[in-house]
Amino acid sequence: MPLASPTVGRRGVFGDKPVVLFLSDPIDTRHIGLGSVVLSPWDPASAYTPRDPAYFAPNIRDLRSASSLINFRYKSEGEPKPGFFNHVLWPTPTQGVEITSARVVQERLFHHDQVLERIFRKPETKNAIVAMMGDADGDTEERELFLVVGLMIGNDMRTVARSAPASGESFEGIYEGDKIFAINYRSLKVRNKEASTDDAIQLGDYFPPRETAGKSWFSW
Repeated sequence: MPLASPTVGRRGVFGDKPVVLFLSDPIDTRHIGLGSVVLSPWDPASAYTPRDPAYFAPNIRDLRSASSLINFRYKSEGEPKPGFFNHVLWPTPTQGVEITSARVVQERLFHHDQVLERIFRKPETKNAIVAMMGDADGDTEERELFLVVGLMIGNDMRTVARSAPASGESFEGIYEGDKIFAINYRSLKVRNKEASTDDAIQLGDYFPPRETAGKSWFSW
């Protein structure tokens, strides 16, 4: 199910620091992994490549790190405050969030230029990315895809999101097994108008890289 538009801040607020994008509907780890390329950052399971998230694992193992927390619990009331998460975006304006999980694993990629270079060594994957770029919205020079460079995976997780006091609504989700609930992305953009050339696609900023009018941002 497509997700709501994100709440983001003015360009330059985040600098070069990665932004954690929460998914309102966590997805199974069989869909995407580190090094996956997706069409929609808020609905990553709708269109992605490669189809097997473990496809790149042997080639990027030395560019990956992972850490975990057992019996994880995070609770935010009112205005978000600095804590375990930094620069968090939620799909809709949220007054408070509670997340509990038996275990949370945080996976990250570094040296993203090397990651992209290794991904493009596989012609079938490069061709799939170029084809997906053709499905992206906008004019050729405005199109972008999103490279997964960080994941947060919760095991047996429960989430509660409370909306603004005026509505008084809350949304609860219970998820068994391992589910991806937050993602870091780098933007992939068209270097020139001929996206069939070997160097047509280049690494861009962390997502979100640009201003979205009328929205706000949360930094936890």
